[in-house]
Amino acid sequence: MNSSALFAKKIDDIVDDDLLVKVAQEHKKGRRLYVGTSDLDAQGFVIWDMGALASRGGLDSVKMFRKIILASCSFSSMLPPVFFQVEADGRRYDEMHADGGVIGGIFYIDQLMEGAEFKGLRTYLYILNCCYMSPHSKQVEDNLTAVISRTIETNGSSKMSADTYRIYAFAKEKGWDYNLAYIPEDFMPNQKEMFDKQEMQRLFKRGYDDAVEGYKWHKSPPGLVAEDK
Repeated sequence: MNSSALFAKKIDDIVDDDLLVKVAQEHKKGRRLYVGTSDLDAQGFVIWDMGALASRGGLDSVKMFRKIILASCSFSSMLPPVFFQVEADGRRYDEMHADGGVIGGIFYIDQLMEGAEFKGLRTYLYILNCCYMSPHSKQVEDNLTAVISRTIETNGSSKMSADTYRIYAFAKEKGWDYNLAYIPEDFMPNQKEMFDKQEMQRLFKRGYDDAVEGYKWHKSPPGLVAEDK
């Protein structure tokens, strides 16, 4: 498992008092910033309200903000988990948190919207799935690194696809307008490693260009009959 020291330093350089002030200002306007982590001890998905945290201000908030960001990016087997000290029932202990993608690729919308009412309002749901929605064939080299990389990629893609279907069912039940975007099948990556910066930038540009040209949002996940508008 790799050390997260360099990554933590990068986060420390970016997340400072000025950033939290900006996040707090947007939170006050009604905008929300959520970050998800996986509580490995409880096997639960945890949603952190980063705007509320930033609004508290102070050094402790900055430290916690950084810690949550680091935990949300600490994918198991690649980066070590992050520990949060908690107290419950008079007992103090450490919770082990890792990347939210360990449990769910997309936020659990029902948890975020628990107790919210939208009577008389038309709710539009936009989902950006940063994976393919169908199997993407490629020859895998016969070595441990390549196999592990492909396994993680396949697991993540399958999980994201399942989440989009689950959220579609939730949206249909609520009568929400469902809109989905995902990596098009004609985009052929040529990555030399798992996090290939050049290929990531090429994919970002493709998404940007599609958006500028007027992206045609999918009204349902692939395989379900729904009219795209």
